[in-house]
Amino acid sequence: MYFINSPMTGFPSGRMLPLLFILLMTSACAATSESVHELSPVQGTVLQEARDDKSDSLEKISYEELLSRGNRHLSQRNSKLALLHFQMALKRRGDSAEAYAGLGETLALTGDNQASHSFLDQALRLDQQNRPALLSTGKLYREEENYSQAEISFTRALKIYPANPEILTELAITYGRMGQEDQAEPLLLQVVRLKPGDASARNNLGFNYLLRGDYPAAIETFREALKIAPDSPRVLNNLAAAYALNSQPNKALNLFRKTGNEATAYNDLGYFYLMLGKDEPARAAFKKALWLHPRHYVRARENLSLLETEP
Repeated sequence: MYFINSPMTGFPSGRMLPLLFILLMTSACAATSESVHELSPVQGTVLQEARDDKSDSLEKISYEELLSRGNRHLSQRNSKLALLHFQMALKRRGDSAEAYAGLGETLALTGDNQASHSFLDQALRLDQQNRPALLSTGKLYREEENYSQAEISFTRALKIYPANPEILTELAITYGRMGQEDQAEPLLLQVVRLKPGDASARNNLGFNYLLRGDYPAAIETFREALKIAPDSPRVLNNLAAAYALNSQPNKALNLFRKTGNEATAYNDLGYFYLMLGKDEPARAAFKKALWLHPRHYVRARENLSLLETEP
């Protein structure tokens, strides 16, 4: 996935455009005899709990099925079961780069970055071309805001898999985080060419235009994405943001209404007025949101309070 949804509760200092509403989709060495515990102990965590609960029932499951289930649990963000299945797979094959990569990605999900790096490094020692390990390593570095290492990881992966849309997208995200939208653009254009029927690809390209301040290009690209996925709330919100930033508030408000209630729409419109430095229209939009939903609409109240106290 490219950018993530960000609630409009308050605004950044300097009124910089936040990363919001973005969608998206993330020679072999000799085998090692190191066990999971020896490589990176996971003391007192869900790993032992899972082993106690489930390991007996997994003894008869094939290595391939263990990996498949581990990846399924990982996609569902069920770290406990993902760890268990990948550990059991590694017990079957101690030189499994796939199992090490799965454990590394799962531990990143739990926030144990040190252990995650250890497992991912081991996966790459076993298989230098392991795509999940390369991707997960890059994502982990990016999460740690080590953008130079993230760029190295994704560039390395791209040399091995030069037309892989996921790698192209992840490298583009990294350039976006580095403020290098000009370098992200050709990568995102390539993803659109590779996946012409994918609304996410066009949405990501549109948001890159938005970050660069090319609002007309962003609007056109988001509208193309909506032709593919007309009910996508993220694309609708991104298009609304582009209209607001392009000084087309009525179109923005109409789109915001499609993805939320009337109060939400006015709050979101007010938020983008703030980013344009238009305090009075922002204040009026926040007050309208509160008038529409006075008892329960907290976001507009917080935004209005920040606006009133800002020097």
